[in-house]
Amino acid sequence: MRRRLPEPVWIDIGGATRASERLDEVAAPLRAGADVLADIADAGPHWMLTGGEPTLRSDLPALLTGGGLRTDGLLLGRPGVLAGLKRAGLQRVRVRIHSSRPDAHDWLSGAQGSLRHALRGLQACARAGVPTEAEITITRPTIGHLDETVALACRLGVRGVVLRRLTAQGAAAADFIALSPRLGLLQGPLAGAMAAADAAGVPSWTEGIPTCMAPPARPQAKPMVRDPGCASCPPGCPGYPADYAARFGRAELLRVAGAPSQEQIRVVIAPDEETRDVRRRLVAAAMCRPQTLRVIGVASHPACADLLRELLRLSVPRVEVCGVLDGLASLSGADQLRLRGLARIDAALLAPTAAAHDAVVGRPGAFAAVKQIRGVQCYGIARSGKDARAFLASGITDLRLAAPGGLLSELPSASALLPPCLGGIGSSPPPVEAFHGSTPAGRQGSPEDRLGAALPCPHAEACSASERCPGLAVGWSSAGVAPL
Repeated sequence: MRRRLPEPVWIDIGGATRASERLDEVAAPLRAGADVLADIADAGPHWMLTGGEPTLRSDLPALLTGGGLRTDGLLLGRPGVLAGLKRAGLQRVRVRIHSSRPDAHDWLSGAQGSLRHALRGLQACARAGVPTEAEITITRPTIGHLDETVALACRLGVRGVVLRRLTAQGAAAADFIALSPRLGLLQGPLAGAMAAADAAGVPSWTEGIPTCMAPPARPQAKPMVRDPGCASCPPGCPGYPADYAARFGRAELLRVAGAPSQEQIRVVIAPDEETRDVRRRLVAAAMCRPQTLRVIGVASHPACADLLRELLRLSVPRVEVCGVLDGLASLSGADQLRLRGLARIDAALLAPTAAAHDAVVGRPGAFAAVKQIRGVQCYGIARSGKDARAFLASGITDLRLAAPGGLLSELPSASALLPPCLGGIGSSPPPVEAFHGSTPAGRQGSPEDRLGAALPCPHAEACSASERCPGLAVGWSSAGVAPL
């Protein structure tokens, strides 16, 4: 295997970026040439210019006095460009390659044909004998063919491959959730990519990936201050990135440390919530490794179809949806088929008759639309004893009590909603509401959820029927009921 080129001292020269790029290059004020040359004088023998895009700078040849250049490579294949830079003193080049597939690379760069020009730049460097590295930014759209990208770069004669984590800056900051792959899922793709480099005899390393989430015994670049919770990490670990943690949480780090998974996490989605925020919370909930992820209100969100696709991509054993689900009936045929990937679909009926339900929802035909959904299980939300009796008369026996409600004494006798000591037949107590911690303030519960909230009975320890006691429904009055 070839020896890796020495790690350079990085000198930021500022300047513009390619305006249409979707990644994390950052434009900055252009630094004066004299200041850059002063930094070069202090840098030692191995240094590399970086910035927005250095080849957009008109005085670049005057700054290349024996060092290197980090670039998108689009100009290096043009006649005379590389030769002129080499005469000025260019010693090495790092070219940014996003993907081996033109559609993916060009979409990320924002320029049609940019992959073709970048590869021509790599070929020109190989012909001119300029040592070249490929820098591959790891993104969610391209991670599936990371090994192909590495293999392509190696065939074009690079001397090293760096696999770099996308950061939440520049244009990527706005779409970081969609562009950034999950750190906890990187080991497999990174191992395959580095194996492709090993097969070609080319050194490879990662940049910005925590050691515990990268392939074992692999070198890192640019170590940073480690996460306070990572005191046992080996030297050189770049740490758990703060920009990543701000959007996806720290659960992946806890997972590596062996934190236990949770039985169920419920996430409430409001119709007016930004789609980006919903996606962030869903991913954060999935990172807590629940056995069941129960999502309430997704069908009422304008981006219902996209969010359902996102839900089914999460690594959660069971995904359930719940709430007013008439919106699911308007999905396309392909999206309707995706519903089969859900473990459970619970539809809330807000009134016992079709006309009354449609009036509450504010959409004619809502009741009938629910009945069309394949595999749906309906439950009624009773706000009074009269509601409960009407639901039972219509054949809907799965009920929950809305809060605030009415009098417990008005509920049908022998109801599963009443504790046995109050004349009910009882049922297993519903779990305490345990919504994911990132649920926005004011949305800690949902009137659409099949599982209502109940107060525990203070006499449970001495009660022989405590195992089938549903508790006292929150918001309902026990006035007129025999004392416990």
